[in-house]
Amino acid sequence: MSLILLLPASALPAYQDGSPMMNEGPFGGHVQGMIPTAAGSWVLWTDDAGPFIRDEGGDWRSIAEGLPITNGRVPITAMASCTIHPEMLFAALLDGWIFRSTNSGMSWDPAGCIPGVGETIRLLAPHPGDPTRIFALTRNHLYRSDNGGRDWMELLRPANASTQNLGVDWSVQVVSILIDPLRPGTALVVTRDQGTFRTADWGQRLHWFRDNLPGPVDAATLDPTIGTIAYTVSRGDLYRSVDAGESWEFIGFSGRGALGRILQLRVDPGWPSRLLALAPGADKLKISEDGGFTWQTRPLPQGETVRTLVLHPLGCEEGLFLGTDHGVWKSRDVGRSWTRFNEGLQDIAILDVAPASDGSGRIWAATDCGLMSFNPLAAGWEPIEHSAIGFPVENLLASPSPSSEMWILGSRNLGFMTADGHIQSTLELPPDFNISGAAWWKDCLWYCGTSGDSLWMATWEEGIFRPRTVAFHEEVKINPWICSDPCDEDRLILGTGSLYEAQYEIPNETPHETICEKPGGGLSWSRINTADEFDIVWDVAWVLDECLDLLLATDRGLFLFHNNSEMTLERVGPGASTVQKVVCDPIEPTRWFIQADGTVYLTADSGRSWKNLDIPWMEVSTLAWDAVGECLVVGLQDKGVGRIFFKESSNPETSIEPITISPNPFRGETHLSFNIPVDIPDLELRIYSVYGDLVRTVHREGPFPAGALFSWNWDGTSDAGHSVAAGVYIFRTVIGGQPYGGKAHFLR
Repeated sequence: MSLILLLPASALPAYQDGSPMMNEGPFGGHVQGMIPTAAGSWVLWTDDAGPFIRDEGGDWRSIAEGLPITNGRVPITAMASCTIHPEMLFAALLDGWIFRSTNSGMSWDPAGCIPGVGETIRLLAPHPGDPTRIFALTRNHLYRSDNGGRDWMELLRPANASTQNLGVDWSVQVVSILIDPLRPGTALVVTRDQGTFRTADWGQRLHWFRDNLPGPVDAATLDPTIGTIAYTVSRGDLYRSVDAGESWEFIGFSGRGALGRILQLRVDPGWPSRLLALAPGADKLKISEDGGFTWQTRPLPQGETVRTLVLHPLGCEEGLFLGTDHGVWKSRDVGRSWTRFNEGLQDIAILDVAPASDGSGRIWAATDCGLMSFNPLAAGWEPIEHSAIGFPVENLLASPSPSSEMWILGSRNLGFMTADGHIQSTLELPPDFNISGAAWWKDCLWYCGTSGDSLWMATWEEGIFRPRTVAFHEEVKINPWICSDPCDEDRLILGTGSLYEAQYEIPNETPHETICEKPGGGLSWSRINTADEFDIVWDVAWVLDECLDLLLATDRGLFLFHNNSEMTLERVGPGASTVQKVVCDPIEPTRWFIQADGTVYLTADSGRSWKNLDIPWMEVSTLAWDAVGECLVVGLQDKGVGRIFFKESSNPETSIEPITISPNPFRGETHLSFNIPVDIPDLELRIYSVYGDLVRTVHREGPFPAGALFSWNWDGTSDAGHSVAAGVYIFRTVIGGQPYGGKAHFLR
């Protein structure tokens, strides 16, 4: 199992196979760094969504176009601008490639790659007056390029250092490289525990000042107004050098170790005696107004984890910035108060998510900022214009209709959206009606909500919704839901405290009249469970096993409704009192996921045992299973959308034998085949959409002897003979208690 989220590499949660978690956004996720560029503009970069630029007086906007995309990510690890040409930007990617832009990020070109770097590039430092000369820093190595990043030389090797290098350990951990802005070509290289190196010719020669610091160095900085003055923090103590790193003196009145651990150290260019020190996590910002002798603590924005501290080039009075998990904060009073600097980098609450079924990898997200679309072939998220929808989106419902990707639902509205994000039509409901559930059944959209004892349906005729009321004479409790039975095309199930079913039979006197044309839907309802086990059903999911049971996420836990002749309810949850969301893997139907009070639980054995996925720092707001990408899509309360990937099941009791499908993907027809392990009288194969809708049932009379080969061609049509929509479809059968499965991608 692997969980992928937009988090910094130093804080990635580990899972069973050691894989990290990756956030797909939207809008950037965690801010890793920020630099000033031309004409009052700022550029920031995030760990997965790439760079953003903000012009003076404007909003943040993505400038990731032209940068390579890996699994929907633009994983930048460091950026820099050139002092003499501030519109020139450099960006280091996770794989060691350096990209360059000469127009403030409007376009990017590869500058070169550090071969075999094997480590994250965490700092880029161009020469202040010559952008062809660049330093690049990893954890243990320092590199230099003299031709704009095309070729690189590793420094801090015996041949490059002074003759005093005998006995040095050359796996040097470099803390920082400090560029002297007043003396072109002069730089100070500060290591963690090997002293300092100084160069006056941009790394052609390095002079090593060994053991001139008393202990391991955590942070270092340079006075930008006097390039020979530098500061370091070691074991909580501040040291100052006035001779460009040759010697260091302890600074402070508060005793040894008073500063504690420091991540970043800065000198205010507008007031050089003012020093700023950032402590780890969300603890504090420390500021000294007297060159480091005394310190004051300034509070940081509550609830934020600060990842970078940035000063305005003219000084803190012009702006002090924090890059955090939720964007950027700005202070104009040296950290006494903070305001958001986030226009274009909103904190977005994820209300619902839905992966596309067409194999594109697209993810739709309903947010409090509108409907968003994530396209893995483009950088970041794209908003669907609110004006095109006309109402705030709260829920997304997959549609089995070939002409549509999904229904989009608000509290009193619904819409019809195609796979390319085009909104075909919308419908506004009465003011006292709030939608809580919807289902596609008998070529009609059925929806329910809290408005007295009302149930509604809507026909979809020539691009127009036509709403109709449905007769239902029982009490409609809060948050009713509705779903069709994928095993019985004539059955509709409604949950509102209790479970009800409606069976439809076409009357003999009007055999051509559709259910959508009959008054009240022509349905009669009957209760199918005898005990009141719960008051509210928040979500449902069909288990695509042999008997097609129904999972119910309720205010009293997780229940399994056995969809057989007994129609009984069984409590199967991990003990959580309230379960808000439940999803089931259609390929491995014994694997279920639930969201309970912001926590995600997994079972791989149909509820017999559960595991807390334990997603650090995150409160999960919604779930969806992506059968195309074989991953769980999670909506995170204020931090975007993540994806969790899982290894194939290693449990022999739940393993599924594969069905051979070729060609795959396919147009026209595809061929299915598998060997039958035991004697069977007949065989039934079912085809489902990735959303669990039954598309086709194939029944073949036998007998079939053990060892026989079953083969069949599917032409992409449903039981009704209609061509299905382009997308991924799941094939399921059970033989002698052994499940068989596969999936195929149908192209148009």
